[in-house]
Amino acid sequence: MGRNRRSGTPTASGQSRAGVARAGFRSRPFVQEKGEHDLVTRFDRASEALLVERLGALTPGVPSVAEEGSGEAHEPGRAGPVWYVDPLDGTVNFVHGHPFWCVSVGLMEGDEPVVGAVVARELNLQWMGFRVSGGNGEAPRGE
Repeated sequence: MGRNRRSGTPTASGQSRAGVARAGFRSRPFVQEKGEHDLVTRFDRASEALLVERLGALTPGVPSVAEEGSGEAHEPGRAGPVWYVDPLDGTVNFVHGHPFWCVSVGLMEGDEPVVGAVVARELNLQWMGFRVSGGNGEAPRGE
């Protein structure tokens, strides 16, 4: 059975996890406070759990640091790749039914960004960026 080439991209993972969050959009979800003006819903946690699970399956051995704490702890200065996940960026907007929320995921290697994606499903927008190096070690420039 063939595998969808895009299914392993951060954008594809973000899109499917945005679907989890979207299930609760405008549903007036139960809200907990993590701190002053810092909210979390079951949709934050469900989106994070699925995203961490999916990234772990796609990239075994690469730790994930997730906002709600379901990922692995990350030691500062650790060599090697690490996923960073914000499963529902804009929870306050989400809770109040505003469409300005997204799912964000990025891969860092040391202090260098490698790839990242932001999916704002209610706005029908997505962004993806990645590091590309040319033969001389410099990023190629478009015309």
